[in-house]
Amino acid sequence: MAALTRYKILISFALVLGIGMTCLSAYIRLSDSGHDCEPWPACYGDEIVLDASPGIAISREDTNRELRVMHRGMASLFGLMVVFLAALSVWFRNNDNFPIVLPAVCLLLTVVLALVGMNAPDVLHPRVTLYNLTGGMVLNGCLLMCLLTTGKQLPAISVPRALLVCFIMTGVIMMISSGAWVSANFAAAGCESFLQCPSSGDSSLIQAFSLDRELSLIGGGIHFTAEQSTILFAHHCLVVVIFLLVALTGYIHYRTCGLGMFSLAAVILVVLIAFIRVNSDTSGLLPASLHNVSGMLLVFAVIKQLHDIVQSGVEVADD
Repeated sequence: MAALTRYKILISFALVLGIGMTCLSAYIRLSDSGHDCEPWPACYGDEIVLDASPGIAISREDTNRELRVMHRGMASLFGLMVVFLAALSVWFRNNDNFPIVLPAVCLLLTVVLALVGMNAPDVLHPRVTLYNLTGGMVLNGCLLMCLLTTGKQLPAISVPRALLVCFIMTGVIMMISSGAWVSANFAAAGCESFLQCPSSGDSSLIQAFSLDRELSLIGGGIHFTAEQSTILFAHHCLVVVIFLLVALTGYIHYRTCGLGMFSLAAVILVVLIAFIRVNSDTSGLLPASLHNVSGMLLVFAVIKQLHDIVQSGVEVADD
């Protein structure tokens, strides 16, 4: 039991470090994207310094140099902790209380994110932000699931419950990826209101979601096209779907487990995310940062809800 307790403490430290690292990375990325300049994002261009040899080097002229150094230190410590977790899971592989699949997934995601970070091109390539933000939040979600399942037998759930869990988590991951794509393409100002966006043709729809998409600079600023509006409109539609999924999950959680803290938290976070987006200046650095952090907390709340629902079904079957 002592080993199991230490293992959980290690996962908790890794999770806290991962959350802090994700928040810091989001702040640096948003700061680098020219938020607070007017009119955003068209004003963003004069501030861009494209790195001809992208990689892990941090220039002395970087305004976020100290934050980047801190982020690199946190990432190095986080990587060591994930490696140690994976090694312990292999060491105790014959003990059912220690998960082995989730630590392996966490290690794989950490390696992939490290490789992406070392070979990241400039800000005009949106796919890098997509990989980093989505991968980082999924990694933190895996750590939370690892913490929740450590010391417990893997439940044998029914097919309908398994399909429900997969459906909801797929929707949440799609929302994360969609938000990352909006951020990477400077598309936060692409619509006049929540569901009022300029129309675009099929060609721009295809181009908007192409991973080979590259942004262009014209006249010293980001060239704003119909693709940005399409990207933001798609994200808003996904937010509506996620709201319905969270409501469904909350209802199932209430029927099976009662009115729990995480059920309320999920609903509050969805409302908070929508409120921040609709009632704030899209160029503001603080609202954009809060929007990102709220999205990560929503992922955690949904994961905890689904865990409780699955465990409740197992307990009922055992009775």
